[in-house]
Formats: sequence, structure tokens, C-alpha cells
Amino acid sequence: MKSLKFFSFLLLLSLFACTGTTEVKRDNTTVATASADAKPEILTSFDQLNDRYFQVKDSLVIINFWATWCKPCVRELPDFNEAALKYKGQKVKFVFVSLDFLDTMEKSIVPFIKSNPFNGEVVVLADQDVNTWAINIDNNWDGAIPVTLAIKNGKKSTKMGAFQNYEELNNFIQQNI
Repeated sequence: MKSLKFFSFLLLLSLFACTGTTEVKRDNTTVATASADAKPEILTSFDQLNDRYFQVKDSLVIINFWATWCKPCVRELPDFNEAALKYKGQKVKFVFVSLDFLDTMEKSIVPFIKSNPFNGEVVVLADQDVNTWAINIDNNWDGAIPVTLAIKNGKKSTKMGAFQNYEELNNFIQQNI
């Protein structure tokens, strides 16, 4: 029953999020970390995400859960890019975890990444059983995105919903450094 409610919520959210056009502000200093023709890595299970990023020592890992169809997610990406540039060379790593369905890779995800470079690592989490792994992010997370997780030396901090601006995101980062 909980799964049905979650997927109904996602369907409803995607219908509202897909209305209108998606715009991302870009500046001339944005530099992608991968070539424009690179595909994001596919992680088939939450365990892969956990093993790779949750166990990092002595660095802050900022993990943003997003999707191409999510307007609030897309709206905050330029702020993440700006933050990634600010913290470049410091012990701060940015990871963007797409929750788009894997069958949209060629049609949605790859074109989006090509036209909107990311200053961080982009992966696609193909494990769609959010009800099983969301509790590992935050006990209160119902699966709605965007969600941002900060992890440093095993300590986690979560921001549910979109950051309103760069300053709010930067404050979140500073609180977790």
C-alpha cells in the first residue's frame, strides 16, 4: 500500500513538473567534469551508492537526488554548479543522483546532461525501490525530490526540498564542513 501511494505521488508530481518548459540559468564559468558525450554511470542498487559515497573519510560529500522532469530540481542545479566551483580543490565532493527511469537514458538524461553541464559526478540510480532505501537517507524522507544529503565522516545531514538560492545552499554546506 505504501508503494502504491509513493508511485501515485510520483506520477502526480511528474505530471505537474512536466508542464511548461524547463530552463536552467548558465554562466560562462561552468565547466563540466566529464565530456559532453559521456553517459552517466548507472548504479543498479542503493548499496553501490552507499559503498561509494557514504563511506568517504575526511571529506564532505554532497549528494543531490534529482530528476530531469522535476522543475525544483532543475531550478537549483545552477546553484550547485556555483558551489562546486567555489569548493573546487577543497575536500568537498558533489554527486548528482538522477532518479529518472533508466529507459529514459537516451531520450532525457543524456541530452539534459549535454545541454546542462554539471560540476560534479552524475550517476543514475536504477534501484526504483525507494521505499526500501529512502530510510538510509533520512527516516522522514517519503521519496519526494529534490533532496540533498551531506555526509562527512559518517555524520549525515539532510535538506528536504529545493534550496531557494545559492546562499541557502552555501549555508547548508558550511554547516556540514
